[in-house]
Amino acid sequence: MKDLESMGIDTTDASLAWIGYFHSDGKTIERYFLIEYPFGKAHQECVPAYTVEDMVKKMPCYIPSREEGKLGYVLRLGAANPNQYFCAYEAIDNNTAPLMIQYGGSLIEAVFYIFKYIIALKLNH
Repeated sequence: MKDLESMGIDTTDASLAWIGYFHSDGKTIERYFLIEYPFGKAHQECVPAYTVEDMVKKMPCYIPSREEGKLGYVLRLGAANPNQYFCAYEAIDNNTAPLMIQYGGSLIEAVFYIFKYIIALKLNH
């Protein structure tokens, strides 16, 4: 989330938040707990956390092709194998290479990478 905030993205619409609970000294955080974000907004040590669903809702489900005669690309998520997941914008016609694809050890890792890329593209246009 720090990456997104450094890009200027408002993360206050996150579904979840990490809440820090202080050690008995009142100065150091002992541990973090994940809670629903609206509840956590009032807490001093609240760090918003996007879910996969939060990010997917903000991503375009379709990206038109810039090439004439091509249909464009659709968002696709899934498991490549039991230990690897992917997020991709795949060609509708299946005869064209994916526009972008990212693999990760978790679905949220793969989606987060593509989400940051899409946000960067939007900010630079």
